[in-house]
Amino acid sequence: MRNVRSLREYSGSSFASRNSVVVAILLLYFCFLVAQVHGQVSVLTSRNDNGRTGANRNETLLTPVNVNSNNFGFFFSQSVDGYIVGQPLYLSNVWIPGAGSHNVVYVATLHDSVYAFDADGNAGSNTAPLWHANFTDPANGITTASGAFLPCPGVTGFPEAGIVSTPVIDANTGTIYVVAKTNENGTVAHHLYALDVATGQQKASILITATYTTNSGKVITFNSLHQMNRPGLLLTNGKIYVAFGSNGCNDGNYSWVLAYDATTLQQVGTFNAAPGKGLASIWQSGGPATDDLGNLYVSTSESTFNANVGGQDYGSSILKLNQSTGKLDVAD
Repeated sequence: MRNVRSLREYSGSSFASRNSVVVAILLLYFCFLVAQVHGQVSVLTSRNDNGRTGANRNETLLTPVNVNSNNFGFFFSQSVDGYIVGQPLYLSNVWIPGAGSHNVVYVATLHDSVYAFDADGNAGSNTAPLWHANFTDPANGITTASGAFLPCPGVTGFPEAGIVSTPVIDANTGTIYVVAKTNENGTVAHHLYALDVATGQQKASILITATYTTNSGKVITFNSLHQMNRPGLLLTNGKIYVAFGSNGCNDGNYSWVLAYDATTLQQVGTFNAAPGKGLASIWQSGGPATDDLGNLYVSTSESTFNANVGGQDYGSSILKLNQSTGKLDVAD
């Protein structure tokens, strides 16, 4: 069991430079604040907003005067079943059936679990998760991706790769979206799940598949064995965007951005950053960003840059993508 103790996200730019991943969330508490002022600002996506700024522009309580070792720090801990790599998320005033209203912290693990914890440590309410969902079924051959089904383990240090990315929450519909990687009787797969924030029950799910055709007519097929969804999920304009790179080394992967309708989970767009050459992993841990006009921004890693007429490879690039036509196209 892993101990839930730190709110810092594993967010280094290099897998190899990290000896360990952050395995916990730290819940912070002001002993002089009453419960009514706890956590008025929800954190629904990686880095706080779709611009991935990391800023909380609504903060009014924290000051250099009250953030000090006397009244700000470790409050309590919880246990989970695996390493936590994605950023914990927070939603206030969630009505939990049979348990009333709670401020909730959501964490996802490499063991393919999602946990919902009471964020305030109220007496009697924090002895167990409010709910826990897991996407494995060992009795039927569904486990986390590990061993021979997880290439490059020495690069990332991951013993398994279930849920790597930061999920995203739609507070209006009470839905948390998460991508889980599993080994299903020898076949590695990614699924996109929509869960109820109050119960963890599945609202919908879809197997992630994709194809992309190059200008020369070559068809590239998405292969989950060689793909990692490290970037945080993006919810914007009624769509969920999911980006992929390799498991941490160049193991036959391609770089993908896939778009899904947030209500139906039907795929509504695909983009491959280097279909001719391969590689060009999108590893940015914060996730795809978006601007006020709905353009997406992603960062690719090593590969060929060949964006001239007839070329479709965008290695080592910052890309501006647009879906105004219904497809995912490079705008700049």
